Amino acid sequence: MSRDIELQALNSEITNFLEDIAELIKEISQDSSSVLMMKERRQLELARDRYNNLRSGTNSVFEEMQVSKRILLAFQSYYLTPGVERTDALGFLRRIETECDKARVILEGLQKRVVLTSDKQKELETVKDEIAKMIEPVAPLYAHDLQQSLAEFSEGHLLASVLTAGRTIDVLMDKVEKASAQKTTEAQLDYLKVRGILDEKTEGYIVKAVKNYRNVYSHTVGSSPEIEDCLIVVLGTSKLLKNIIKGGLHTELQL
Repeated sequence: MSRDIELQALNSEITNFLEDIAELIKEISQDSSSVLMMKERRQLELARDRYNNLRSGTNSVFEEMQVSKRILLAFQSYYLTPGVERTDALGFLRRIETECDKARVILEGLQKRVVLTSDKQKELETVKDEIAKMIEPVAPLYAHDLQQSLAEFSEGHLLASVLTAGRTIDVLMDKVEKASAQKTTEAQLDYLKVRGILDEKTEGYIVKAVKNYRNVYSHTVGSSPEIEDCLIVVLGTSKLLKNIIKGGLHTELQL
């Protein structure tokens, strides 16, 4: 089962549980006696078993996805004992409702979160560090756009991430066009290669980033990037700007 399907299934279970809890609260509220009847305690016992399963599954998912907040209260056995006050039981059930609602909000957010392999996550962290240490001191406005692009990516807003990084590509390549007097993207990339900006290690990323953005996402209506496509544009843009600064071309381009 994929993680996205697992999150959807868990969210659906919580939603169904909340519907049943709401009905149970309604039933318990209608009785005027001060303590719970045996039948009601039995209903609470069944609800407890379902709740404990949901609690275990939810906290396990949160731990795996590095959600620091622990959610869902432990079900207190006191509420199953003879003589428990009706108002106490109702108060606890309403607290469970609140906790489950919080869990649903977090689960919906997790469904939008981008989950990367450890290698890709490490590469992303390296780029974040390069932006902060190499790009921001020299070109703070460009660094801001790249950081914003990475933030959008982390939230799962892939098109917004690509378009934000693409704005940097547009500005950089416009400046390259003026400096090189070359009109086509291919010729501009050749110019950057001659100037030592496209090295063997980063050329593939940079060329793909520029071409994917310019040929697809900046002109094609309805285009929507996948995670890998977005990474290519975002990381390639960062590498391009880093290499321009490292190679000293930023002064000539007037960044």
